[in-house]
Order: sequence, then C-alpha cells, then structure tokens
Amino acid sequence: MSFFNLVRSIKVSLVIIFSLLFTIFPDAIAKSHLTVLVPNFPPYTLEKNTKVSGIGIDLANKVFKKAGISVRYRILPNYAKALHELEQGRGDAVLLVSQNEERDTVAVFTKPLMVNRWCWYLLKGAKLIPHDTNFKSSAKVSSYFKSNTHKWLIKNNYTVEPVMKVGKLPQMLMRARVDAVFIAELVFEEAMKQDNLELSQFKKYIEIEKPFGIYISKAYLARYPENLNIINQAIANSFMNSL
Repeated sequence: MSFFNLVRSIKVSLVIIFSLLFTIFPDAIAKSHLTVLVPNFPPYTLEKNTKVSGIGIDLANKVFKKAGISVRYRILPNYAKALHELEQGRGDAVLLVSQNEERDTVAVFTKPLMVNRWCWYLLKGAKLIPHDTNFKSSAKVSSYFKSNTHKWLIKNNYTVEPVMKVGKLPQMLMRARVDAVFIAELVFEEAMKQDNLELSQFKKYIEIEKPFGIYISKAYLARYPENLNIINQAIANSFMNSL
C-alpha cells in the first residue's frame, strides 16, 4: 500500500470511529458543551469589540476549563431577557447571577464564584439616610430593570424607577431624578467612572452581601445531571478559599 493510500485509509477509519461514537455515546460528547447566556452588566459581563468579556467571564472561564466543559457565550440586554431565553430552551446557563425564587423554578444555582455587595448611593450632600425610618416612604430609588436589586426594592415596598441601561444610574442621581440608587457595588462604580465622576461625589451605604454564581437550567441537568457536581467541584477548587 502506498503512503497516500495508507493516509486515506486512516482518515476513513477515523471518520467511521467518530461516527460510531456519536451514535453510541451521544451524551458523552454533547455534555461537554454549554451555551451560557450573559446579561449586559458591566463590569461583570459586557460585550467589547464584539467579544463577551468582564469579571464574570474571566471567573467562568477558569471554572469551565477546570471542569473540562467548552462554552459558547451569548450576550443579552438584561437579566429579564436572559431568564426568558433560558425558559425557552435557547440557553443552558446564566451568569453572573444571585439567587431568587423566580430563577429557582427553571434552574439550579451553583456554588458562588464571588461575593457581590448591594449598595445604596446618594449624592454627597443628601440629607436622606437609607436606614432611617422615613427613607422608604419619602425616597425615590432607581435600580437596574429586573435585576435582583430591583426585585428586592419592589418586595420591600420602595418607590422604584428602574432603568434599562446601568450606565444611566449615576446621571439619575446627578440630575436629581431620583434620591438614591440601589445596585451592585462594582456596577455603579464602573458606570460612575465612565461618566468621569468620582466616588467622593456620592455617599455609599452597604446593605447586603450576596453570593454571585451561575444558574444552570433544569432541562440541561435532566440530560446531564453529573455536570452540576463537576462544575461545583471546579468552583470549590478555584475560588472557595477566597470567599
């Protein structure tokens, strides 16, 4: 047999072998892929130069690499859209997110990748204080539409004017359209920097510290239940000592 015929024979054999693997063990091959939905939530997750990036993507890449799972990220405008896409089966997971009852109905929350601090921001000269008894009844507050901070405000009976773009939040304060902003710490402070504003122009009050992790759809886990433990173990090996 000539060298070229030998090479062609090997190629044909490999094609047959991989075809048989896909036929006999489709789950073993398919489970290594995950479509991850990513809300636009800078600096955690954002699209820059047509590439999905951010703190959350850096953390997730470490986890999925350690877990041996390849991923494809899809950027979406907000958390509401990401959850809708997950419900419709057009994605397998969402990151970075904190836990709530609505999300628990369609997905399972992983171990946390980091801690997210929810903070109040007011103008430096503001007389209102978030923990005063009259604050809730007198203050108009803004947050990011359908985020957990927005839901928390509604649940706790605050007067809320949400925004569809997080970059608008500092200007909502600067223009006195609202009395306070309630949002993830790094999100507000990144938007503030983009507006060339200084933290010294605001008062900050820390309200809650929440775990930030990944939601994996129950439909995906019904097919590949072992992947939750694989991902959680990868998170534990990568980050748990730093939480």
